[in-house]
Amino acid sequence: MNIEQRIKALLRKTTSNGATEEEANAALDKAESLARKYAIDMARLDPNVEEETVHITEQSIFSASRLQFERKYACSVCMRCFNVNTVIQRKYNPETRRFDHHVMFIGTPTNIEIAAYVFHFLSREFAKRMSPKVVPYKLRESFALGMCSSVCDRLIAQRDRMEEQAGLVLLGKEKARRDEFMNKVHPKLKGHKERSISASAYYQGVTEGNSIQLSKGLANGERKASRIGHE
Repeated sequence: MNIEQRIKALLRKTTSNGATEEEANAALDKAESLARKYAIDMARLDPNVEEETVHITEQSIFSASRLQFERKYACSVCMRCFNVNTVIQRKYNPETRRFDHHVMFIGTPTNIEIAAYVFHFLSREFAKRMSPKVVPYKLRESFALGMCSSVCDRLIAQRDRMEEQAGLVLLGKEKARRDEFMNKVHPKLKGHKERSISASAYYQGVTEGNSIQLSKGLANGERKASRIGHE
């Protein structure tokens, strides 16, 4: 997929095509960024040109020796609400002689771009709200889970409203393709081991998650004042 095809695919992510407002605005921001970067006139692009079947791929979007809870649960939001499957792998790094955790997203290139954009935004927002001075370490996972649940509930509620208005569910076939890809590439994938959860920390996290403004401006490399949504 060339740059113009990527921009047109992003422009097709509209509420009328079944996307939530968060997804539509994130896609538009990314399209405008690519157009500026490659000096492409978006006005001459027709996003409604017939789209070829887009392949499913896998991409590493983050790696570190430790995967903090804020990143783990930002991953969970992307998987539940932004049309990607997520895999966390441990891979040996010969340069550092240690194992690193890699966050992998599975989906179409466009959806991976949008989900990665959201992942980094939510990782920062979650981290700001759970500093060690505010949330003791033993309660951090429960607190992060509460924020994740709160954000997902808001996004899913909006998606349900959009699907009801459109009368269509457009993403079922793509999810089946993602699942098929993941089963082929990661046949021995293990699930996450559940830990005991503190109810009080969880509900404190829910309250903090409700305070996250999904339309808040982001700083992303050379870009500023981008938005992932508008409520």
